[in-house]
Amino acid sequence: MRRMKTAALAAVMAVTLLVAKGSMVFAAQEIQGSDAKSQAVEVTADVKSMYSVSMPASIELTFSEISKVYIDGTYTSSAVEGYWGTIVYGCAGKISNNEYVYIEPVFPCTLVGEEYGKALSLRKVLPSTKAEPKTTWSATEIGTCSYDGVSLTNCKYAYCEGLQIGFKKSDVESYDVYKGTLIFNFGIAIN
Repeated sequence: MRRMKTAALAAVMAVTLLVAKGSMVFAAQEIQGSDAKSQAVEVTADVKSMYSVSMPASIELTFSEISKVYIDGTYTSSAVEGYWGTIVYGCAGKISNNEYVYIEPVFPCTLVGEEYGKALSLRKVLPSTKAEPKTTWSATEIGTCSYDGVSLTNCKYAYCEGLQIGFKKSDVESYDVYKGTLIFNFGIAIN
């Protein structure tokens, strides 16, 4: 009897220590008896894919000429003056083999002049091959991270090759500082 009380006290102390550390919460059940018994206990593991996305905090467009590209689906072989920039985005983490991470910039995107309020449409520029930049990463393509509890640290991102964006100089009605918000949709999907 004394051995049972000592074992019960030790079990209570172990549960108390675990709860005090905040790592587990138990729903206890009492099993009593005078001979050998067994009891089934449900075990649950909430296994989730984890990922981290890297994208620019801001995008600066600079004046230059581009040619032999598709701007809004129209091919331009001659030089086009405008304000252009490249965005690069990527992901890291650990996902299930039957899932993939997607990151997709959303167009159209409107920029508005701060002084005059004129609007410009930010355009997607594709190379002459019309190749879209990478937007999905499978479990074998995704970059790696260290796990710190539920947060990801020391991430080595797998990036896209870059997406060129901007607007033509001919679209500008008035000189101003234009600002807008480019939205990125991202998440995990099943293959």
